[in-house]
Amino acid sequence: MLRPKPKMKSGIAKGPRRRFPGHLAWIRKHACIVSGCGRRDIQACHVRAGLPAGEQAGMGEKPADWWTFPACSEHHSEQHNIGEPAFCKRYGVNLVEIAKECARLSPHRFKWLETEVASEKTATCAECGSQNGCHKCYGLAP
Repeated sequence: MLRPKPKMKSGIAKGPRRRFPGHLAWIRKHACIVSGCGRRDIQACHVRAGLPAGEQAGMGEKPADWWTFPACSEHHSEQHNIGEPAFCKRYGVNLVEIAKECARLSPHRFKWLETEVASEKTATCAECGSQNGCHKCYGLAP
């Protein structure tokens, strides 16, 4: 679902935050991405570093909900405390690729594809230059 663009103090409108609660609930049903972690308090963690152009969020904002991965509360806190690049290096993971794969496998992906394509019919894909609201470059195509 798309939310209206709220105005910042500067008067410049923010982009809509793309929220998909069903996808976040689905993410929380999976195991922590850290190999060998057996904790069960799984959270849907948003990726911020290394996202494609047009997908980054501003300071203090979260990106769209499809840029999420499952992690226990301990590893989620660690991701924030040491930063995503250090977290990825420590555990040998690529959070952007994991989030893409989660989005590709999500049973909720068709909802956001419909939402995005309807709202961005004339948008240009930053990856391939397509003029049709393309999401195949992000691994989100059905």
